[in-house]
Amino acid sequence: LPFQTGPEALVEREINFPEGFSEEAKSIFTNNLGTIKSALAADPSDLTVWFDLAIAYRMVDDPEGAVKVWEHILTLSPGNPVALHNLAEHYFHAEKDYPRAEDLYRQAIQKNPEMSQNYTDLHEMYRYVYKQDTSAAVDILKEALEKLPKEQQLNIYVLLADYYKSVG
Repeated sequence: LPFQTGPEALVEREINFPEGFSEEAKSIFTNNLGTIKSALAADPSDLTVWFDLAIAYRMVDDPEGAVKVWEHILTLSPGNPVALHNLAEHYFHAEKDYPRAEDLYRQAIQKNPEMSQNYTDLHEMYRYVYKQDTSAAVDILKEALEKLPKEQQLNIYVLLADYYKSVG
């Protein structure tokens, strides 16, 4: 391999297409990946293109590649709330490492307290798989109501009502 470490290795990862990936899809993916590589060669600090690369890796079922890209984004933009959120989602759903996911959601909330998805996803994790015997699922929604602007609170009230309804 020409590159084994560093950002270059992220761009030059071997692509193993999932079973059932059509030849047409492979061609489109390869062309898009070429565009991403060219854009990163021109400007290796372009976060949007790095996010595109992570999405590309997820499309071909390479979660490790996506995680490495999000971690790299955090070296370019420390505390980037979208990268933190994506990593939290990965650790919640794929790795089932709930303490790590919780920590990443908390960091994302700290960096951008008005990104409602972090509260709702953390609520879901608490409600269904982690810290279920605590008030954490309710507490995170109450925290959201304190921090989110009024126009973003309706969904939080709906989740809170649904939670209370489900527990009687």
